[in-house]
Amino acid sequence: MADERRREWAFELSRQLGAEIVWDQKRDVWDTRKRSLQAGFGSHVLIVQDDGVLSEGFEESVNALVEYSGDHPVGLFVRGPRARGAIRMGVESWWVGSGPDQNVATVFPMSQVPDLIKWGDSRRHLHADDPRIRGFYAEAHIDCWYTVPSLVDHRGDESLISRKAPNRRAELFGSGLTVDWSIPPTIIDKHTLNPVVWLEKDGARRTVRRFTKTWERMVAAGWK
Repeated sequence: MADERRREWAFELSRQLGAEIVWDQKRDVWDTRKRSLQAGFGSHVLIVQDDGVLSEGFEESVNALVEYSGDHPVGLFVRGPRARGAIRMGVESWWVGSGPDQNVATVFPMSQVPDLIKWGDSRRHLHADDPRIRGFYAEAHIDCWYTVPSLVDHRGDESLISRKAPNRRAELFGSGLTVDWSIPPTIIDKHTLNPVVWLEKDGARRTVRRFTKTWERMVAAGWK
């Protein structure tokens, strides 16, 4: 899916993937996302945004991972606390979480596309595509599997939707050619991301969730 303002990037991706370009026709990201989903065929549809950068062996990696992902959508790009937690925990294939979110590049099972579009069309109060996609899968109780590493990265920090320009790069970007996708995904939630631990100092003991700001302050203050 692509915007005319990124024509050069879009054509480059199209050549790399041998894929159709679905253009934004009316500055409506959900409309573009919907038509991209409808353009899919076969068992899965892969959608890459125009500012995506592909890792080495991208197509081979995607073809391999869909053999194991089943009915789950697959997020090929992610950043944020859950992604950092997965990396910190040494996850080597993928992790399970809510979503898909941050849909720079996502694989959707085609069997779910009609219901996803119907659900998204009925939520006109949600302007963007991410909350519609996330909401559909939350209501369907279907988790997203996120790859480690991310197989796609943002080309830069400029967004055509938001005026804010935060760091939009993946937490860990790399090739999936050597990843064993048969390894079951790791669940990432508050219990695995921030487990409760005991800290001691001067005879006092307290429980705190690890890797939170409170935990960081206590460790800096000498709690062990």
